[in-house]
Amino acid sequence: MGRQLGNIKITGTFDGLSFYNHKIYGPLVRGKTGPPPKDVKTSPRYENTRRHYTDFGGVSRNNALLRRGLGKLIKKETTVVSRLQSVLWEVLRCDSKNEWGKRSLAKALSAPAGKQLMEGYEINTHHAFVDQLKVQMIDGQIKVSWSKKTPQPKTSLHLAITVATLGIDFSGRTFELKQSPVNFTSRSASPARLSIPEPVLKDKWPLKFLVIQVKKAHKLKNEVLVKDNAECSLRILKVMDKSTKNSAKA
Repeated sequence: MGRQLGNIKITGTFDGLSFYNHKIYGPLVRGKTGPPPKDVKTSPRYENTRRHYTDFGGVSRNNALLRRGLGKLIKKETTVVSRLQSVLWEVLRCDSKNEWGKRSLAKALSAPAGKQLMEGYEINTHHAFVDQLKVQMIDGQIKVSWSKKTPQPKTSLHLAITVATLGIDFSGRTFELKQSPVNFTSRSASPARLSIPEPVLKDKWPLKFLVIQVKKAHKLKNEVLVKDNAECSLRILKVMDKSTKNSAKA
């Protein structure tokens, strides 16, 4: 991908070149090249290209469904979509049962390697507050305490913690999100430990994602408050399919 180094401000197409402004990388330019669209759709020469487009398009649609399912738990960041697309593309390759061009993200996430890629994935990267906490899953409870590696802050640090379970059906394009009540914790010399029940959904969902959201809160007088647009992190703790033994049952 070419990048403009001068101060000439051009947008649009000029002599076979497309000039545009990227939100992150600034002014870029690319050439309008490639085979005729009809050849890509019908010619045997481009069979592998069509397979790639099919798999990539499926990942893109599932990426959008996953983000819609998580809803307001995701803080809007410029790179959320592209980063999630990259990791889901890697996950898709874990589907060893279907051939290239017919791979299924649901089956890939049911494979141990696919789950391993997603578990621990940080969706919101700018403020990884989860790293300051020790999170354990024990008997249907999410145990949260401050990590011993976290240094004592100079000022009070208040966090709002939400645990959620997302049930999703990629083929049916449906989802259900169930959240725990918001739990507050503050960093102190003797930090309290939280025990949050895992939100439980019915077993009808082919896949379930257990996630934890940690938001920065602030104290006003004797009350701890959190803003809707507050800095937050969102991490996938566990991916469950129908063969996974749930730690808690509905």
